[in-house]
Amino acid sequence: MDSNAAFNEQLNAKSDEKSEIKEYNLKNLLKNKIYLVNLLSLNLAWSAASFTYYMVGFYIKYIPGDIYTNVIVAGIAEALITLQSGFTANKIGTKLTLVLSFAMGGIFGILLIFIPEQNVYLIMLCVLLTKAGVSSAFNICYLVT
Repeated sequence: MDSNAAFNEQLNAKSDEKSEIKEYNLKNLLKNKIYLVNLLSLNLAWSAASFTYYMVGFYIKYIPGDIYTNVIVAGIAEALITLQSGFTANKIGTKLTLVLSFAMGGIFGILLIFIPEQNVYLIMLCVLLTKAGVSSAFNICYLVT
């Protein structure tokens, strides 16, 4: 019985130390600069990743060629890059992987503007690499949160 009483006293002492913050609310969360920066940066990352992920998915129907083939190739590319992004995040870290994924999606997305419509295979390659970068970023957002 003595050991249980001592354990309960230690537990109560630890819970008293943690109760320095009187209220757990959004106001106290936003007072901490680190939490605020993390909240805003992840909010931006989630918004950008979600918007571009679904936008590129809708754009696939405008790629020249058979839509079914394009969707199958995009699905395979997405599955492979999703698996690869987890390994990359484990190897080099989630922050760098997120930045590289957004950079990959952004660079190849911007390249789409400058490619003439006659280069069907180059357009398809850029869309798939954009989708790969965005899918990786979307996956990393899940891993981070």
